Amino acid sequence: MKVIVLTLIFSTAFLLAGCNTNQKEKESAAKTMQQIQSEKGIPVATTRIGHGVIRRIERSNGTLQGVAEATLANGLGGTLKEIKVTVGNIVKKDQVVAVMEIDGGSPIDVAQSAFEYAEKAYERAKKLHSQGAISNEQVEGARVQYEDAKRKLGQARVGVNVLAPFEGTVIEIYQSEGAKISEKTPIVKIADLSIIEVQMQVNEQAINFYKKGQKSFILMDRDTIWGNIDRVALGANGLAHSFKVIARFPNQNRILKAGMFKQVHTIVSEKSDALYVPLEAVNFTQDNEPYLFSLHNGKAVKKKVTLGINTGYLYEIVQGCTVEEDIIVSGLSMLQDGLKVNVVNQ
Repeated sequence: MKVIVLTLIFSTAFLLAGCNTNQKEKESAAKTMQQIQSEKGIPVATTRIGHGVIRRIERSNGTLQGVAEATLANGLGGTLKEIKVTVGNIVKKDQVVAVMEIDGGSPIDVAQSAFEYAEKAYERAKKLHSQGAISNEQVEGARVQYEDAKRKLGQARVGVNVLAPFEGTVIEIYQSEGAKISEKTPIVKIADLSIIEVQMQVNEQAINFYKKGQKSFILMDRDTIWGNIDRVALGANGLAHSFKVIARFPNQNRILKAGMFKQVHTIVSEKSDALYVPLEAVNFTQDNEPYLFSLHNGKAVKKKVTLGINTGYLYEIVQGCTVEEDIIVSGLSMLQDGLKVNVVNQ
């Protein structure tokens, strides 16, 4: 029994001695690391503060279209006798793009009769309205019919020709010759491609960055096409909670094509003579006040700074730093003001 007790005592003592040895080794290793950092400094990486142009660029996608687009119909209906253009043709204003044969007799006679009837009905409606016999809605309906009949008479007087309303490019032909079509059937689509518009939907987090006149660009292979923001909606789309922003781009060389889906880059803020640092160099206090550490005589110097433009990867430093300072960008978690540092990137 004594032998067993003595064995247990010696075993326990041995284990305790081993634990104490391990603890001393850990403490020795920890002290060694502290000593190394005390002697050589906390390892950090630095970069020279940037100086030059800084830009914030917002990006949004949209479909390209001509600054003016029109889908042409005959307005009277009939048989499509001839199409005088092909896709890609550039047409002048009032150029004939298609020829119709109107069913049901002379188009001018039919349109003239319809116009005279609508005109008399409108005059009668105005008179009755002045006497309080009919409502505003009824006289407005008569006016709409009169304007429509007037438009159709104008088309009929032109003859059986479908005319281009402006100078542009034929981008689509919907029908073939000999087709029977109604008055609203689309025949040809024309677009003014000298200027391209891109309609974008911008979310509520980004919309306040956009302003009319800002520079925008589209990347096309090796070409950069520059334009500007033309319109910014003041109200959001009720369903998507997004805002319509329209950019315009000159397109004299016809590099941009209607129907393309492209990303538009917009410079929403820019400064030409700015100081800037990487985003990761800046920390914030509990009160959300920004600061960074600069390198001075081998030590970390904590500096309060005022921030400007945020590009997403750079901060503009408006106040707190000067040109040719070296800024600490890594190893920040262990830093305090005045601590010795060891720059490992030099």
